[in-house]
Order: sequence, then C-alpha cells, then structure tokens
Amino acid sequence: MNICTRNERQSSVYGRSDEHDAAVDAILRDTGPSRNVKYDQDKPPLVRGCLRQFPDSLEAIAFVSLYGTVKYKVKFEDRSWHDVIDGEKRYLDADGRHLIRDGYDDESGLLHAAHHLWDAAATLQLLLESGTPLVDPVRGVGPHGIINETEGEQKCQSK
Repeated sequence: MNICTRNERQSSVYGRSDEHDAAVDAILRDTGPSRNVKYDQDKPPLVRGCLRQFPDSLEAIAFVSLYGTVKYKVKFEDRSWHDVIDGEKRYLDADGRHLIRDGYDDESGLLHAAHHLWDAAATLQLLLESGTPLVDPVRGVGPHGIINETEGEQKCQSK
C-alpha cells in the first residue's frame, strides 16, 4: 500500500513495473514456475482484514444505511448521502453527537455506536474520494513500517 489516492493505487497495482518483474523473478527463483502464485502483496486483505474481523459491526453499519433509506425515502443505489452539501463536516458533526451518547438512538432505535461507525465511514469515504491520501504524505510510514514512503511517492510521481 502506498500514499497514493485510490485511483493512483489501483493503476500502480495493476500496471507492470520493474518492481513487479523483480518480485516475479524472485518467486520463480525460489519456487519455479507455478500455477499457485497470486500477486496480491499490494492489495488490502478485505475479507481477512475487515469482513472477518468486524462482521457484526459491518452489519450494524448496513442497518444504519437501511434506516437512512427509509428515513430519507431513497434507494441504496442513489447514494444520496454522498451529495450532501459540506458532507465531510456534517458527518463529522453527526459522528460527534453519536460519540458522546451511550446506548440507543431515540429516533432510529439503533446503537449510537453503529451511527458513529456509519458517520465515520461516510466521512472517510468522502475524504478518500476527494483525493486525500490515506497515509500522511509527510510521515509516509505507518506505525509498523507497513507503508513505504519512498516507494509510494515513486509510484505516484512516475506517471
């Protein structure tokens, strides 16, 4: 993973590069040609790293989404939440309101924590879609050195 935006990450992951060819050469040297190779080292582990880690929480977010479709009389496909004016700020404020409360929301009957996760996910989605890098471009490296600043910048700037 690198500090690029989602679209830049996708193009760098799916595009061929010298790094990619070197990785393939190393694998072939170590294992020989194989049909058992999967090139996914730059891709996030969505199932193992998210869906299996937080299935109940993600289901709760889906219930908040369902509640929103009923409340605002919209379809999931409309993604009307996406077009709210000043969405990042407004979802951040809504997130704060749910963070300071315990138990269940009086209006929806759902846990405030579920609303908090939905608002946080909406805020994050809007930030990422606006081009805000996931990783701080100044620091570049996550807490465990997972993200390599130099490689990430090179992949983004080499286009």
